[in-house]
Amino acid sequence: KPEFKRNQFGGTLGGPVIRDKTFFFGSFEGLRERRGTTDSVTLPRPRALQGFYLDSNDQEQRRTPDPGIAPYLGLYQQLAAPLTLVKDFYTATGDKIESAQYAGPLNRPVNSDFVALRMDHQLTGSHLLSGTYNWDDSGRERRDPIAPVSAFTSDALRHTISAGLTSILSPTILNEFNFGYSNFDIAHEVPSADVVNLVDNAGLKFRSDAKHIGQIAQGWGNVTSIGYRNESSLYKQRVLTLKDGLSVTRGNHS
Repeated sequence: KPEFKRNQFGGTLGGPVIRDKTFFFGSFEGLRERRGTTDSVTLPRPRALQGFYLDSNDQEQRRTPDPGIAPYLGLYQQLAAPLTLVKDFYTATGDKIESAQYAGPLNRPVNSDFVALRMDHQLTGSHLLSGTYNWDDSGRERRDPIAPVSAFTSDALRHTISAGLTSILSPTILNEFNFGYSNFDIAHEVPSADVVNLVDNAGLKFRSDAKHIGQIAQGWGNVTSIGYRNESSLYKQRVLTLKDGLSVTRGNHS
């Protein structure tokens, strides 16, 4: 049975720092989720991985693989070995498709932490200073049945700080000044370092300076692509906000 675990935890703390003047509040929330399911991939059929192919007369022949291709056929064999063969398309469909469907585990671990802090300070009877800080760190990983050549993580980290000064200038005039700054980083599709040793140690990288194997996409048999299109995709966002609002109340009030 696929694994499913979810742990949610957290807490809050708040109170006065200086009686009737300064107050603080803080909270923490955490999530740890481990959810497993079953997924399928399409790889070359077992006979194809052993070097067998169909000639022009639809007769099965065996050919010694080219030395440059042999290591990659060996990689497909290693990927298919722990999986369950579901369907051999060559025999199941009669279309002589040299691929097969395999089933294996799909895991998507999630780790998420969130911290929120707030402080309010009464400067004078008519001036209130407040500030907040939020820290949000979340990460997801995807490990499909061919994880050694496809597993990746996506991490997002956000820092947000804000401050505000509320001033009562008169019974009818209120001024609110706000400052905010946000720092947001997303690292998307970063190859998982702990599951790529099968490829890295076999010397199958396309370039000597590459960290991981490049993507291999086949146009026949709907074979699932393996490898990585890029080392990672990094997105950064920096936002600075300044805002001032003046409110004036006019008219008769009862």
